[in-house]
Parts: sequence; structure tokens; C-alpha cells
Amino acid sequence: MIKILMLLFLVGCGDQFQDKRFLAPIPVTNQVRPTLLSEDFRPFVEQFYIDAEKRDVATSTMVESVGFIDDYGEGMDTIGRCSEFYTHQSGPVTRKVTVLRSDWDASTDIHRKLVLYHELGHCALGLHHTEESQQIMAKYALPDIFAELNWDELVNTLFTTRPDGSINLTDHEEGEL
Repeated sequence: MIKILMLLFLVGCGDQFQDKRFLAPIPVTNQVRPTLLSEDFRPFVEQFYIDAEKRDVATSTMVESVGFIDDYGEGMDTIGRCSEFYTHQSGPVTRKVTVLRSDWDASTDIHRKLVLYHELGHCALGLHHTEESQQIMAKYALPDIFAELNWDELVNTLFTTRPDGSINLTDHEEGEL
């Protein structure tokens, strides 16, 4: 169980789902990775999908791209965003992850990993933000040192979290959480 209490950076995620009922991923048997992927993101995105495969977690086939954005607009402290593109009749068609270029350029590798795992948690796993401040799906970014020290547990929790935010306890040993 994570016992260290740390302050969170006040930089958040732009959860931009148009309709929450379409958030759950479509189960697939093989992992389908985004086709449009900047080389800057490739090692982190590939590791996300490897981590999902290790845990037999299906990901959505709708994540089309992961790329940079230069600005989300005035007053936005968002560093990453999962956006859905959809039609009102058929639901979502594709999902796209964008990351603020200035944040990426100034970040450590662990921070970059946190941002991408968080946004892919939305786009590929269908997860919402959690009220738990010490999880990858928290609304605000975790401190780098906390993430470094607790990475395996953070990733295990990410991949055992249901879209409604609850943890699938059957995947944890008694008392592990």
C-alpha cells in the first residue's frame, strides 16, 4: 500500500470526452496501437501496450494518434488530453492523445511516462479520473520522485481499475491495496 503522502503538482489533464457513456473501451483480443505516433512518444506508448498485454488487459482500438499540441488555449493548465471524435448517431469513431509540447520538452522521462499512461488510461482503457490522489488517473500529475519509487504499484493499479474508477480486487492479493 502506498504510504507516502506527497503534494501534487497543480497541473492537470483535459478530460475532454463528449459523452461519458461512450467511455468504455471495445474489448479486443489483440492490442492495436495508434497508427499516427510521434517518435518522441513511441517508447512510452509501446511500453504502455506491453504492460497491458502482460496483464491480459484489452485496450480500445479507437486510439488513432498521439501527438503534440502547442497550446490548449488561454487559462488552460492542461498538459495532456484525450479527445474523442464521433458522430451523434454511432458514438465515438476515433480517439486522439495530445500533449503540450512545452511541458514535454521540460519534463523528465518519468513525468513523460506518467502523462502518457494517464492519457492512454482515458483513451485506451476508458478510465475516468480517480479521487485517489496517489494514482496515475488522478486529475493532477504525481511528483516524479513518488512515481519513480512506486511505479510498479501505480501501473498494476492502473490496469486493474475499472472504467467506473473502482479497483478490481480479484487481481490483487489480500491486503495489497
